[in-house]
This record gives sequence, structure tokens and C-alpha cells, in this order.
Amino acid sequence: MSRYGESFRMIVKWPCVPMHDFTNDDASLELLQIIVGGDVELIRIPELNIALIDVFVNMDGRDKGLDPNLQVGEMLLVGPVIFLGSGESGESISLTQAQVELIDSWLNNVLHARRRDAEADRG
Repeated sequence: MSRYGESFRMIVKWPCVPMHDFTNDDASLELLQIIVGGDVELIRIPELNIALIDVFVNMDGRDKGLDPNLQVGEMLLVGPVIFLGSGESGESISLTQAQVELIDSWLNNVLHARRRDAEADRG
């Protein structure tokens, strides 16, 4: 998916752990399946989609009882969540530094909203 000899940058957010920024030689379907623990599903999140960022999760994560990870509006993402760049033809590509910074900011906002909602429920 990346050109030969180039590293491929992606973000993975596991439940209850901060995001992990790492590089690999590629982002093959097999690698994505290993990370999420099964078949992958592409999730569209408007705030990220507009910045050409794709989000992948385990297609059967809820049925498998994977741990909750991120609450995005009405959608609960479970298990590992992978963030990749999206090329002009829809192929997965390496994230840019600007995309990584956007993901970091977006995750902080999502997690802050969850904490705020939990505190409101208690109070």
C-alpha cells in the first residue's frame, strides 16, 4: 500500500489505553485483521473523513464482546480502532503529521466528552 522502501504510519487506539502511533512496512488487510482480531469494517466519521482519514474496527466486535473503546455520537466503537490515511482512489495510505495531530485532537475531544457525560450522570 505504500511505495517500496517507505514506512507506513498509522494510529491504533486500543480500549483503555492512549493512542499508539507507529510505522510499519505496509498496512495490508492481513495486518489490519491481526490488529482488530477479525474481519475489518470501514467506519465513516465525518470529522475525520473530511481530512481523508479512514477508521477501521472489527466488523463483529460487538458480537464478540470486545471491550468498549470510543463513543462517537450514537455509535460505540469496540475493540482496537485503526486510523489510516485515505488516498484519492480510496486506498489506504500512510498518515501525514497533520492527520496524526488531527486524530490526537479529535480523540482528546471524544474522551473529554465521555468524562464530562459520566460526571454529569453522577452529579
